[in-house]
Formats: sequence, structure tokens, C-alpha cells
Amino acid sequence: MVRRTANSLVGEYAKVLKARPELLRPLFDFLLAGLGEGADGEAASAAAGSLKAVMKRCGKLMGGALAQLAAELARARAAGALRAGAELDVLEGLCHVASGLEDPAAAAGALRALAQPLGDKLAEYASAGGETKDIKMELDRLTVVVRYTKLKIPSQMEHPTVELIQAVIPIFDGILNHIESNASAVESLCRCYKHAVRSTRKRSAPLLRPLGTQLLARFRRRPHAAYLYAASILVTELARTDEHIADLFQLCESFSIETFQQLQTFDQYTAMPDLVEEYFFFIARFLSYCPGPLLASPVVDTIVQGGIVGLQLRHREAQSGILTFFEELVSTGIETPHNKQAAEYMARLEPVLAARGAALVGGLVGAVAGALPAYALDDRDAGGSAAGVLWKLFHLSEPALRTWLVPAVNQISASVATVAEKEEFTTKLMNQADRDRFCDVIYDFARLCHQRSRKWHQR
Repeated sequence: MVRRTANSLVGEYAKVLKARPELLRPLFDFLLAGLGEGADGEAASAAAGSLKAVMKRCGKLMGGALAQLAAELARARAAGALRAGAELDVLEGLCHVASGLEDPAAAAGALRALAQPLGDKLAEYASAGGETKDIKMELDRLTVVVRYTKLKIPSQMEHPTVELIQAVIPIFDGILNHIESNASAVESLCRCYKHAVRSTRKRSAPLLRPLGTQLLARFRRRPHAAYLYAASILVTELARTDEHIADLFQLCESFSIETFQQLQTFDQYTAMPDLVEEYFFFIARFLSYCPGPLLASPVVDTIVQGGIVGLQLRHREAQSGILTFFEELVSTGIETPHNKQAAEYMARLEPVLAARGAALVGGLVGAVAGALPAYALDDRDAGGSAAGVLWKLFHLSEPALRTWLVPAVNQISASVATVAEKEEFTTKLMNQADRDRFCDVIYDFARLCHQRSRKWHQR
């Protein structure tokens, strides 16, 4: 217990050590010795946490010791001295040290040195298979490397993280042959892709086609939601560059076709809420970054119809994804300083809303009145909500919303709202120019309906 406390205490002083580099060597040796205490896993874990803290704070002062640190980690791992979380702590610390190297070539070499043994082990698993838990652990290690090794690489140099992922894409394909039935393991693999793309941002462009192709092919075999999330990160990082939009749209359209092959009945929505959630967040992200191609495609009508069906789903995250999608969809037609193409988008959006607006508003009003689930009825700070979609529609076209709203409100059961209350709600709502007041009207009416509905069912 004394050694564990001492190990933890060093980490608390990591910030001070940055200003007292002469203390680094003895304290660092003390922590490294702590890793060897296999008999006391808690003490070793405390040493690992403090090593991470020291390396994160003082990484630029420790580049010369990187090889020794990596060797100590390998030794502790081989001896079984570290719990999984503690090992990842030390590995993260090593990544911070590598990130602090000023010379780009040295930093790139450090990344390769950290990743090479992990890639070699993953290649073995790709060929011969292995225990899923062991494969996941190796994937988690590689994810730490690509996530926390943040390199400043000149544009004329190939980014080493991109080179690393290019090398592991075929290895991951082999691994997926062994783990694709395990959703958690697939998530671990896709998490590695996510952080690799995020850490390289626009420099990840060479990954777009090979990674997109792999994600889509694997999704066709088994529709894991993780593939959609990984694809959405490509949109986030690359959609601001015009040259990538065509490839991203092709990916979006292909995923849409495959998704709705899986979601042909409401029972399928109910059975795969994670797929519903990630798909609609993926489409919302695409609309946020580059809506033009999707709005011009016939597939947008299919997506809207699918979203309307999904409003009935009793799953908080899935409904949040759907409502976020509808907010982004309607927002494309609203002119703002950041949306100068609103008129063009509106021309493409109008036929879709003309065909589906009544059903959409009917679904939203059903949620407000309690006939449908409404987990995100009024969530002004966290993205999609029923009130948010109605507000966007009001802002887009007040006459159109009124046309759809009145018959939808009239369909509300008399057991939860009288004719006078429904008329008052419609009148109040359509006379609110402020978003907060608009949402408050919806919230108050929803509370009335839900209270009445509970009393009705208790009779």
C-alpha cells in the first residue's frame, strides 16, 4: 500500500516536474521499478498512471529515453506485471513523448517503432485467428498509438499514420474474417480507424477509397453500426474539400441502399436500433457538411420515409439520430451566413417536403401528444428534438407548417386534449417568433397531453 501511494504521489507532481527537469531521472527510475512489482498489481497500475501523467506533461524533455521506456513496457507486458488499463496508460504516455519530438523524421520513426510489434501481432491473428479478447486488446493498443501520437509532419512528407493504416487495412480485412460476428470486436477495430482519420484530418485523404471500400463490403456481409460510424468520420474530415465529395456521396448512397435492405419492416427497426441510430447520424453529418449531392439524389426520399417510420421506435439514441437528421435536412433550405446555397437546396427540398411533410409533422405531433415515444421532445442544447424539427419547419415555411400542423393536431385524441386546447396550441405555436417560446409552447402542450394520457389509461 505504501508503494502504491508513493507511485500515485509522483503523478500528482507531474506539472511541477516540468519546471524541475533534474528530478525527472530519479523519479522516473522509481516509477519504472514500480512496473516490475508483479506481485502487487495495484502498485504497478499506480506507477503506470503516474508514468502517463509525467510523460504527458514532460514528454518534450524525455525523447532520448523513448527506446528505454518502450523496452520497459514490453518487459512488463511479457511478465504480466500490468493490468490492461495500466498498460494502455504507459503506452499513451509513450505516444506523448513521441509527439514531443521536434524532428519529423524522428517522430515518424518513433510512431513506427511503437506500432510495428502491434502490427506484426495483428498480422498473425489475421492469418491464424486467435482469442477474440486477445485480438481486441491488440486493436486497443494500436488505437492508443494512432490516437495519442500527434505528429507535426510537413506537407511534403507522407504522414506516417496514414502509411500505417494503409498497411493495416488488408490485415484488418483478415482479422474481420475471424471477428465479424462479434459486434464489440468490430467496434474496437473501427475505433482504430476513427482515431487514425481524426488524428490526420485532411491528410487522411489517401484512406478514403480503400477504407470506404472495406467498410462498405463488410457492412454488406454483416450490418454492424460501427462501420457506419467509421464512415461518418471520413465525411467529417474530408467533406470540406470539393475533390472528395463525389467519393463521399457514392459511399453515402451505397450505405443508404444497403441500410434500407436491412430496414424493410418496423420489426427490423426494432431489432437493430443501433443501426438506425448510426445510419441517421451518418446522414445528418453528410447533410451538415455537403448536402448538395444527397438533396439531388432520389435516395433522399427513401431516407425521409425511413426516418418517418423510425419516429415510432422506442429507443432513445435511435430517435435522437432520426430527429438530428430531420433538423439537418430542413436546415439546408434555411439561409444563414454559413449557408449561402439555401435557395438552391430549397428547390431540391421542396418536392420531398411536399410529398412527405404531412407525414413528418403527423409523426412529430404524435410524439408531442404522447401517441409516439418522444425521448427528445425538447432538447435545445443537445441536437435533434421534435420541437427542434418543428421550429426549423416554421422557420423554413410558416404557411407549409400550418398546412401540415392543423390536421395533425386535429387527429389528437379528445381524451388527451379538447378541441379548444388543440386550437389554442396551434394558434400560440404559429405566433411565436422566438425559438425558446416556440419550444415552451410545445413542451407545455406535451405535458398536458401526457398527464391526460396517464389518467385515461389508469381508468
